[in-house]
Amino acid sequence: MVGPSRAVQPMSAPLLEVDNLRIGFAQGTPVDGVSLRIGAGEYVALVGETGSGKTLTALAIMGLLPGSARVSGTVTLDGHPLPVTDDAAMSRLRGKRIAMIFQDPLLALNPVRGVANQIREAIRIHAPTLSRARVTRRVAELLSLVDIEPTVQNLRAYPHEYSGGMRQRAMIAMAIAHDPALLIADEPTTALDMTVQAHILEVLRRVRERTGTAILLVTHDLGIVSAEATRTVVMRAGRVRESADTAAIFSAPSDPYTSALVTASARFAWGGQHPQDTATDNPDAANPAGTLLSVRDLHVRYPRTRGSGGVPVHAVRGVSLALNRGQTLALVGESGSGKTSTARAILQLTAPGSGTITIEGRDVASLSRRERARLRPDVQMVFQDASGALDPRMSVDQLIAEALPRGSDQRTRTRHVGTLLSRVELSTSLLTKSAHELSGGQRQRVQLARALAASPRLLVLDEPLSALDVGVRGEVLDLLISLQQATGVGYLLIAHDLATVREIADRTAVMYRGEIVESGPTAAVLGRPQHPYTRTLIGAIPRSPSFTADLSTVGDSEPAPRDGGGPGPNESVSPRLPSDPTRRDEHRD
Repeated sequence: MVGPSRAVQPMSAPLLEVDNLRIGFAQGTPVDGVSLRIGAGEYVALVGETGSGKTLTALAIMGLLPGSARVSGTVTLDGHPLPVTDDAAMSRLRGKRIAMIFQDPLLALNPVRGVANQIREAIRIHAPTLSRARVTRRVAELLSLVDIEPTVQNLRAYPHEYSGGMRQRAMIAMAIAHDPALLIADEPTTALDMTVQAHILEVLRRVRERTGTAILLVTHDLGIVSAEATRTVVMRAGRVRESADTAAIFSAPSDPYTSALVTASARFAWGGQHPQDTATDNPDAANPAGTLLSVRDLHVRYPRTRGSGGVPVHAVRGVSLALNRGQTLALVGESGSGKTSTARAILQLTAPGSGTITIEGRDVASLSRRERARLRPDVQMVFQDASGALDPRMSVDQLIAEALPRGSDQRTRTRHVGTLLSRVELSTSLLTKSAHELSGGQRQRVQLARALAASPRLLVLDEPLSALDVGVRGEVLDLLISLQQATGVGYLLIAHDLATVREIADRTAVMYRGEIVESGPTAAVLGRPQHPYTRTLIGAIPRSPSFTADLSTVGDSEPAPRDGGGPGPNESVSPRLPSDPTRRDEHRD
């Protein structure tokens, strides 16, 4: 049952009005009767989990739905109907009165044209008589506005030569070339580092302040919403569940789904007291089991490439770290800091230039080929993109059974697969399904079950939660904690989300330009950072008065203490979001 919507009218004559929008495909109606309003200069967030219909709603406003879509309802801009089903008519408005920033700029930008040339094209489309000199000045103005210095190198660069944050800012520059009345930003900060994310959000604020552009932010990150948006519209299963001022959404949500979403998000918010903040500063004493992984003076160098100017890349510089059995070590830092290169060296996917890596007391470099083969099952990896890590041609049963040790009969293997599914809280009814038939959380659990099939001692977790919705993120995090308590597996967690790190990590090492600049117990590193770079990372986290409550009260009950903080094996501090009986095609975790 859809709850009542508290509609807040921004003004009597809104800039954008969507009324009873329906989008249908042969498989169903993923957007069913959506209505929303945005006032001139307003900052509105459209939030919801994956599959809620928020991106389809944004694409419908832009007139970018595929031809197979059946669209009904009305969309008006400045009181005039938008011809959302007429691509030729919409092309005269897109980029001029209404513009969109896409989630992945590498896919949105033309890879064979320079960035500056693409911005020039965006200007000329709606101003063909503008002189060459005026266009050149405007390109420089736009790049400067989004904090890209208009140097010769940046003007000639191609998209792949920009960093992820620069590509996103370049796309913003293209979108605001004609000061549109409405700017739609579709997950513009997903998978970006905290400092880059903060920069993108600052650019959007600056654009709004200088040009008066209204912003529709499409996102599932309620931490950003609470810090940025003036009003929030919550979607679930193709319908608007609640619409209100952002402060009211977070302080007194009227819809049960919104309430559960806010509660789940509070766990990953930064602010207030947290159980980890009072954890012991000496996890080694709390875990006498011994050292699982030891890395000493590790250096990783990559050969010369054209992009490096012919100079070898020294990606990892003298890294030393240790991980105890049954504990979690988080490796944090921005993209390019050396986190992944360190993990690849530990996994023997990259040959270290020098240094020592020991697992369970065994020096990996000194092992014979047969000994390395025997060690390999002890070290497994869980990737950020479960879809890319799972073979789409195989069923869940085949994916997990393939990872089991060889030599057992079919009956034993079937029993083991069932046990592993149960361990990651999945039903055996999923055994015959392929990865594309599962939800994001289910795919991540299948990847976990596959990794656990080899009974590993060490799991390398490469951003395992960053692509998940907040409710699913909490459930998978609880699962990781309970699995560790049940099996004693050690986790090396690669992450840029410090709220997740605070939840699960016993110790944290901060990497910057290939070096570890600060390390220690997580409570000390994140609660009392000593290095300026660590303080910069923490300072980039979105903050809002909406999330100032004591985070130890999140969920149905307070979590029981563990060695590094967090819930007990049978407890959950992540409330499950209520199921929606009106959503028949939804994959549930």
